[in-house]
Amino acid sequence: MVCLLLVILSVSARAQEGFLCEAVSKTTNGIRLTVFDPPTNRMDVYSCSDLMGEIWSISARDLPTGGSNILSWTDLGAGSGLPVKIYSFSDPTIDSDNDGYPDARESLVFRTDVSNPNSRPMRVSGLVGYNGAEQNGTIYVLSVTEESSWSIAKSVALSSPGAYTNDEIGNFSSYWFKSFRDLNTNCIREIWEPFGIYSAYSLYVATDVSNVNITLNDQPSLWGTVNYSGGVTGNVYILAATSPDSWQSPYENVTVWQQGEDLTGGVTFASFPIGFSFTGLPASNYFIRAFIDENYDGEYSPSEPAGQYGGSALAVSQRITRIDFALGADVDDDGMLDEWEMQNGLNPSFADSMQDADSDGYSNLEEYVRDSNPLGSDPPGSTGGVTTVRYYYDSNDRLNHIFEGTQSSTEYQYSDSDNISSTRIVRGEP
Repeated sequence: MVCLLLVILSVSARAQEGFLCEAVSKTTNGIRLTVFDPPTNRMDVYSCSDLMGEIWSISARDLPTGGSNILSWTDLGAGSGLPVKIYSFSDPTIDSDNDGYPDARESLVFRTDVSNPNSRPMRVSGLVGYNGAEQNGTIYVLSVTEESSWSIAKSVALSSPGAYTNDEIGNFSSYWFKSFRDLNTNCIREIWEPFGIYSAYSLYVATDVSNVNITLNDQPSLWGTVNYSGGVTGNVYILAATSPDSWQSPYENVTVWQQGEDLTGGVTFASFPIGFSFTGLPASNYFIRAFIDENYDGEYSPSEPAGQYGGSALAVSQRITRIDFALGADVDDDGMLDEWEMQNGLNPSFADSMQDADSDGYSNLEEYVRDSNPLGSDPPGSTGGVTTVRYYYDSNDRLNHIFEGTQSSTEYQYSDSDNISSTRIVRGEP
């Protein structure tokens, strides 16, 4: 939905002449302007979306008045694009220097001297090339007088890569020529949209110029969602890491758990799925990971719910969407949580529970159940680090046992005392 702000100005080279917009009305396809004009046979209409830059575009040329002083014109582009539209009107028969270009066009659009017949618009042409992944979106070819500007006011629109010509470039001025593909149709160049620049330096235009060729390049970006169905709460960190074992990165998004207050003063919290995006990334290979920072220390802890998109790094050189994954999940359905597999160097996207990565006689799944290192050899029968085990029956005749040793004692309870044995291996102890 576009919210349109209309501002009507009247422009005339003669003080005694002027235009008056009598009515503005909505039509099915745009905005209708009803203008009372002075005695003239033609009228130009101009539009601008930023009076600070005061860059005008010609919306309509030489509209015939038909001998009437009332003219209605419909802007079919008013329902899309930038949300502010400022209109101006002029008499195209006024040409002070008799160079064939109306004064208002020279002063508003071409930025040329209305009193100098040698000051006039030139023709700039070239090719826009693009071999990237994005196949939709208007391509705008811009000519701007400020290096940082991406205004489309004096642009040429293309539906696909190819040749362009702009014949509204005022001479005796310097310009930067740029182009971008407007993927989200908002008429504004976004950092993640394909773009290109003819030169890092401005080009002085004194006469017609050709071969101003521009190549568009894709911009690396990532878009997706993170889901979670457990009960742990905390800030949600989503990061793009270049190292397979890293949980820190300069490229991260953080969604705070406590979002604010509702209208009744109650606290609002984040909800899943949580959307994320990374823009301005250098082209590289990234591991896309996320975790819930339950203890609010800003770092990942092994006990916190975590997840990763896929089992390997993702090559990012263009816009990639649908990077959707869950925390605390088992994507490959091998009985081992993804976060444990990632922590221990296994592939969370490959069902490898029956493999024995370290050839110690224990499968990866057995290592997972024992919470031992699947990549560190622990041969069968090893009793290093076994703690003392004490068994007893409680008042309900159930067998209990307690492990006693250097680690905190852990208590278990059994409902059947037949053929029960228990062993605990304490990792990291001799």
